[in-house]
Amino acid sequence: MTLSQANYASDYTPPHILVMEDEESIARGLEMVLQEEGYAVDLAFTGAGALKSFENSNFDLVIADLRLPDSDGLEIIKIVKERRPETEVVVITGYSSVTSAVDAMKIGVADYLAKPFTESEIKVAIGNALNKDRSATQQKAESPDETAADNLIQKREVLRVLDRTNR
Repeated sequence: MTLSQANYASDYTPPHILVMEDEESIARGLEMVLQEEGYAVDLAFTGAGALKSFENSNFDLVIADLRLPDSDGLEIIKIVKERRPETEVVVITGYSSVTSAVDAMKIGVADYLAKPFTESEIKVAIGNALNKDRSATQQKAESPDETAADNLIQKREVLRVLDRTNR
């Protein structure tokens, strides 16, 4: 390893991900997959645990189940987005519905995956969410009006597709 590579490696901080999932086997599986990809991962098995973790750490991404033993996952996501709008969210749920997907998109989630999902599906969703965050930051610096318009167009398209699916 050259000195410049060592300096680059020491400056690199991997994205920090919070997995909010009450099924321990799914949470541990996600933790393993994400750590293999080089992410820093924390687990929370309840909404209260997720909020406590969120208060104590800065997360780049939250992977959120919608049904938790102590709370509604959408309510936790709303709190996350209110406190730190820059934190991206990917929803995972075994109880997917058009209504919950639309509600999730309205509060700003990056992706919505129904269980069971594949390893490649979650990796793509996470990669897209984290890249969206980076490109949004870059675009805001360049042209905030265009970025807002593009985001509205994307959300409208998602809502149209979900509406067609519902019909």
